[in-house]
Amino acid sequence: WTILRGFRLVSFTCCYTSISDRVLLKSDQPKIYKICFTGKSEKMSRCGNKRLPLFWDINIQRLDFVIKMSELHAAFTRKYMADTETYKEFHQWSCDNYSEFWEEVFKFTDIIYSQPYSQVVDKEKNIADIPEWFSGCHLNFTENILRYNDDRVAVFATGEGLGVSKMSFRELRESVTRYVTALKKMGVQKGDRVVGYIPNCCEALEAMLAVASIGAVWSSTSPDFGVQGVLDRFTQIRPKVIFSVNAVWYNGKIHNHLDKLAQVVQGLPELEKVVVIPFVPDALFDLSNIKNGCALKDFLPNSDEVTELKFEQVPFNHPLFIMYSSGTTGAPKCMVHSVGGTLLKHMEEHVIQSDMDRDDIMLYYTTVGWMMWNWLVSVLAVGSAIVLYDGSPLVPKDTVLWDLIDEIGITFLGTSAKWLAVMEDRGLKPGEYDNKVSCIIMYLIVSKHLTNFHKHQKPGKDPQKDPESEQTQTVIKDEKQHGLFPYYDDLLHTTVLDKMVLDNLISRCVLMIEDREEIIKPTTQSERNRVLLDILTVRPYGTFHVLKDVLQESYPDNSDIEGLVRRMHYTESFDEHIDCQDIIFHKHSVKLQKNYMVLVHDSDCKTDIVDHLFEAGVLNTEDIEDICNSSLSRQDSNRILYNKLFRKGEDAYKHLLKALEHGQYNELASVVEKTEVPEHDIQRCKIGMLKLRQRQKEKGKH
Repeated sequence: WTILRGFRLVSFTCCYTSISDRVLLKSDQPKIYKICFTGKSEKMSRCGNKRLPLFWDINIQRLDFVIKMSELHAAFTRKYMADTETYKEFHQWSCDNYSEFWEEVFKFTDIIYSQPYSQVVDKEKNIADIPEWFSGCHLNFTENILRYNDDRVAVFATGEGLGVSKMSFRELRESVTRYVTALKKMGVQKGDRVVGYIPNCCEALEAMLAVASIGAVWSSTSPDFGVQGVLDRFTQIRPKVIFSVNAVWYNGKIHNHLDKLAQVVQGLPELEKVVVIPFVPDALFDLSNIKNGCALKDFLPNSDEVTELKFEQVPFNHPLFIMYSSGTTGAPKCMVHSVGGTLLKHMEEHVIQSDMDRDDIMLYYTTVGWMMWNWLVSVLAVGSAIVLYDGSPLVPKDTVLWDLIDEIGITFLGTSAKWLAVMEDRGLKPGEYDNKVSCIIMYLIVSKHLTNFHKHQKPGKDPQKDPESEQTQTVIKDEKQHGLFPYYDDLLHTTVLDKMVLDNLISRCVLMIEDREEIIKPTTQSERNRVLLDILTVRPYGTFHVLKDVLQESYPDNSDIEGLVRRMHYTESFDEHIDCQDIIFHKHSVKLQKNYMVLVHDSDCKTDIVDHLFEAGVLNTEDIEDICNSSLSRQDSNRILYNKLFRKGEDAYKHLLKALEHGQYNELASVVEKTEVPEHDIQRCKIGMLKLRQRQKEKGKH
């Protein structure tokens, strides 16, 4: 259990956290916890057979609701005589009888199709043979999503500093029809790829549904992706059309997007049309440098030109979405999601697992570049409404999402564990102050780990003794991922990790001075980046967030870096204990390393400093020749000097201070000597030295 500032939260890998009155079955399931609230804080809430104290009073209005999971379970029990009283038993039955299970889910969720299936799946085939599911079935994704055609609100759209706009199911259908007409007019047909380099807005939703209705394939990235990151993905699929925007808002600023879009378009020669949305009306809208570019209003037809909306019927396994791996082992890998598989799995999760209906409203804080956006929009097939939010979740104030919950009446909130950690760090307590959040039924958290698990342990439980806690800890340890991995590809190809960045990382005790010599050896920037990233990703002690801060400081006016840092801000990074007892690292060495940046950039060793060190016997003639090479810049000469001093011990450090004073750098000498050396900096240096020795030993083997 995790207690987060006044309300109870259950988190687990890629599943749901339910705060509701919806009791599933006899709950002895180890992974999914349904929490029942009575609405009276003095009473007790139930979770399976356990009775737990109620931490947050929530006003539930649907106490008599019969959940669909129970209905489906009852149907299975009647039809197959399945002896499954608990969730765990039911889940195991679904795994053992997967053909029967998914056939019943297909019927239970009322999938719309034009041609029935002849077979659910060939159970004689192994998974490696990629058996075809629901062979013979023909259907259309958009037809299922737009099954409702009434005046109830389908979409609430908003963003930082903006009001909330609404779109009904009928209006959404009409708008999608206009997009379909325009796409067909320019020749888009079944199997073509259409992409979005676009924020989380109504236009992204409309374009995606229009593409799917034709039987074409949709793929998307968000505007915070760098140019190379986008090209690494889209060049593989050769899109015919791209939808994008002129600019975006983030963190209270307008960020021009046309320059990046022009570069992306230049790298996609197969593009026939670039549709640009005036997402920020006050920002620049000059398309003269955008090849095949046109404004959205010029792309869409007039009302008298709109044709009837027809849904292209495609096989169950026809491609719908193309998503991508993170690119940590080379170029991002394309992952194709099928029409039927996506629809059926999403419906199972929305209808059965989440028990959504037409009275529900879901907000998932996501971008179009994350698969949770695709998952979010499928909610429309249930008849529930969705909230599309773009921008920072902390601007204009850090309660902006909680405010939206109250304003709109959101019942399902989805986010990452990192956002919740930010809420906690800022002392925000939903349910207190101005935020009632009484309409919330379920929190959805997609995360591989829980931050600060021990910190939020349920009072009264010892994480070392409690078996549930031990199980959770094991999951965290086994599934831990370094925070840099999701951004490895962007950092590798789109970032200039230059000398200043290296100097800064050395001063933060994340890199060793010896590491720098190894990093600068390759002749290409990409290879130098790779060496640096490979070094950082085996050092778990704060490297992720330190690198993020260094990038932000080093490139304050670079929009690509700013977008990358923005994404990195909401990613979790986990430390682990590394035994460094055998590593000795003296405080004077840490002081020298922590001041590496100022020593390199704020002094000139070619003056009296090297002379003093030579006379003191710290440097020899060969050292002087290396340092005072006329072809070197002042900073590079300084780097060579301090690299040499780092290896020479405490006496060399003391002579350096005297040399600085002798060379009229009294203030700098005072700064170095007064530098505090906290234990965590010593630990970082020890880890760096340990990893350096391990790497050198490994190289020696080869």
